[in-house]
Amino acid sequence: TEGIETFHLTKATRGIYDFVVEDLSRWYVRLIRKRLWVEGDDPDKFAAYWTLWKVFDVLLRLMAPFTPYIAEAIYQNMIARRESVHMEDWPVKEFTDEELEREMAIIRKIVEAGSSARQKAKIKLRYPVRRIIIETEDELTKKAVKRLNRILRDQLNAKEVKVAKVEREIKVRPNFAKLGPHFKGDAKLIAKWIDEQNDRELYEKLTKGGLKVEIEGKEFTLERDHIVVEEHLPDFLVGEEFDHGKVFVDKTLTRELMMEGLAREFVRRIQEMRKRLDLDVNDRIKVYIETTEENSGLLKDMLDYIKRETRAVEVLFEEPKGYVVDWEDVNAKIGIEKVSD
Repeated sequence: TEGIETFHLTKATRGIYDFVVEDLSRWYVRLIRKRLWVEGDDPDKFAAYWTLWKVFDVLLRLMAPFTPYIAEAIYQNMIARRESVHMEDWPVKEFTDEELEREMAIIRKIVEAGSSARQKAKIKLRYPVRRIIIETEDELTKKAVKRLNRILRDQLNAKEVKVAKVEREIKVRPNFAKLGPHFKGDAKLIAKWIDEQNDRELYEKLTKGGLKVEIEGKEFTLERDHIVVEEHLPDFLVGEEFDHGKVFVDKTLTRELMMEGLAREFVRRIQEMRKRLDLDVNDRIKVYIETTEENSGLLKDMLDYIKRETRAVEVLFEEPKGYVVDWEDVNAKIGIEKVSD
């Protein structure tokens, strides 16, 4: 509205484009995808459909001055409340929750950082991770993580997402650049003493202020800048920064996580095969899998999930039949056959 009233039309169209691409397509539709596929008269599914309908109702009116024909075509097929979209009232601002918008913006940043951390850890998004830790001092971020935790778990495919302080491994070594000028000939003596101490205990004492010590009958006062501190994350954590802190991915893989991740890999390939055969979404199939013994053992515990996601009436671990594809990346041959009604 502001862009049109001030004749900054590029600003107006850019706002529409950013909303459709970033907020609607790449974010909201991603969030509600599972809800849209729920079978039966599910209130949660209907709420998602209504929200999408409402978004398009407003969006088409905003688009109409800039893309009159496209907006009209979509309007007639989807809304058709009046003779033309150009006869509709200009939308007014409503249903605004500014606090929720701020929290959601933080969640999107966390998802972005978490996805980057997963890439660093070389863990595909289809493989669930045990937990994700968010390290932050920002109160709004803490509130957002608590309030919108389910979204974080879903989007980062994590069993647990929590705000916590990550304990680092502390390594302390002498800072000769400071010890030399300060202690002169005693610098080596003090450096040797520092090397012999418990790293974390010494670090914690020095962070509280000056530390008086006696070494070979001589008294010295050590300060924080007399040591160099290196912090190392535990080997099972991979981190990435975002605006208000850091996101850490726990890359520990359990059998249960491997089962779920592998099942998702196979489901994706079966879905791709359904698409190649141009099967209707309601068509039922029989699935044949020929793979390694290890893969078979993991997949057999996930049969209900595989059947539900691929609309399979049966999954058999035998020589594939029907339409067969050799998927070398998962070391498997998969065959599918359409089942007659």
